[in-house]
Amino acid sequence: MVFLHLLHQQNEIFYWKNKNECDFLIRTTRGPQEAIQVCYTLAKEKEERELKGLLEVMDRFRIKSGLVITESQEASEKVKGKTLHFLPLWKWLLRE
Repeated sequence: MVFLHLLHQQNEIFYWKNKNECDFLIRTTRGPQEAIQVCYTLAKEKEERELKGLLEVMDRFRIKSGLVITESQEASEKVKGKTLHFLPLWKWLLRE
């Protein structure tokens, strides 16, 4: 659903895999602009694995703010000098 929504917005969409993985890297004419990780829930036991890839791609392309789309979690926090926003899927789909 996230992929189709991004595609509908006519974004250039990439998957990032290096040491870790990030679900979506969005590129505009100015270069990589947004990093998005998608997970149903961000439980403590999966948090490190899910966020490593997101933080890695944000470091690589100097992206200051990342997005984690979940089923119901909503928050913002600073991690290693980066701002991470956690947003439920339904709210993300409705934002414009």
